[in-house]
Amino acid sequence: MPIATRDGRLPAKDAILDAARTLFASHGLRGTTVRAIAKSSGLSNTLLYYYFPRKDDLLDALLEPPVMAPAAVPNAWNAQTLTGVIDYLEKTFYGWTERDDFLRMVIIECYAGNQRCIAMSTAQLNLYIDNIEPILAVGCSRIEARERASALGFALTGLMWQSVMHDGPSFHERLTSPAGRQRVRTTIELILPRPNSALGVA
Repeated sequence: MPIATRDGRLPAKDAILDAARTLFASHGLRGTTVRAIAKSSGLSNTLLYYYFPRKDDLLDALLEPPVMAPAAVPNAWNAQTLTGVIDYLEKTFYGWTERDDFLRMVIIECYAGNQRCIAMSTAQLNLYIDNIEPILAVGCSRIEARERASALGFALTGLMWQSVMHDGPSFHERLTSPAGRQRVRTTIELILPRPNSALGVA
């Protein structure tokens, strides 16, 4: 049975993870003390160490990236298909940014050279590219689809990283503003194959 926090709202383990995620997102792993995590969670150092003997164990528990739902591969590449793919890619992008503390934590740790965060980010980028390549291959050759999928993955990752490092805690608000949404959509539109030059125009 989970041990409740002092206010009774969260089990102890969840309270610790929530506090650690927020503090890591602001100060990084090295800049956050165990004492600060315990204080923020409303728990004792002893209880924190019971669940997580090392600070690195907290980071490991937090490194669970969001799941990317695969999109259906279209039969043909036309204007309607293009709109649907753009909408799907936008939704996927904002699915990542909604977990703002998680994303800030990962990016800060990547900049600090944390190999676990770098490996996780690289694996997620490769998974993203693998996931969208078959969709784009309907509208261009397989080689070109891989190149476009890679370009899209790096471009959208760059937008996220730039916004996190420039805007800090308000990055999600900036990215979801009308100007931010237009920037994301334009980035996607510029990289996707156009229907009038596609191999499978319908």
